Amino acid sequence: MRALFLLLIAANLAYFAWEGVYRPRQTPPPEVKMPAVESPGGTLTLLSEAPVLPDKRVAGVANRDPAVAEAPEQAEALPSETEHESPVILPPECYRIAGFREATDADALTAAIQQNGARLSGRGASQMTRRNHWVLIPPVSSRTDARRVIRELQAFGMNDFYLVRNGEYANAISLGVFSTEAAALQRLKRIRALSLSGPNPRLDRKEMTAKRYWVEVQWSGAEEPPWENLVSENPEIDVTRISCRSPR
Repeated sequence: MRALFLLLIAANLAYFAWEGVYRPRQTPPPEVKMPAVESPGGTLTLLSEAPVLPDKRVAGVANRDPAVAEAPEQAEALPSETEHESPVILPPECYRIAGFREATDADALTAAIQQNGARLSGRGASQMTRRNHWVLIPPVSSRTDARRVIRELQAFGMNDFYLVRNGEYANAISLGVFSTEAAALQRLKRIRALSLSGPNPRLDRKEMTAKRYWVEVQWSGAEEPPWENLVSENPEIDVTRISCRSPR
């Protein structure tokens, strides 16, 4: 019993000796001195004691509207304005151009407008009745009186007339048939200014039937059709829009 007691005392002495001599001491970490900052009031404040301010950049991102934040991605999804657009193809429009006195006149117009993109779709001829404006000196009583008026016209240097020999207007002097009333009135005014002997010149309406040629064309351009300027110089030409024929 006594030996056990002595053994416990020896063990305690050995433990205290190891704690005090052999066990390494832990060195506390060095104290870091925080730099001082100047507060708005003029006093110095340690940086560790300064209040923590939120990062404006982080706050701006956090407070940004989600729709705004996603705008760049949406912008990338939009199609580019410089992308090539397919050209708009206009449906063809079809016209009949009629009133040519000669087939060669119709051929000349067709060749001219085909060079500008029009396409010939048909051609032909038909009898056309037009109401024209006829300037004339009414019939005189005899052929002798008619020749006297003709000599007066020739004295004024005029030769574009003819003597009607038969029918209702026998012994009348035709001074021209015009498709427009304005042109006929201008001619009538000029003849009346000559103060010829015989009846006073007058203007009559006259229906005339004659063979006239026509062409049908297709036009798909966006600009003005190429025949507008060509036919405007000839008042006898009529341009009518028609239904396009089905391709055969």
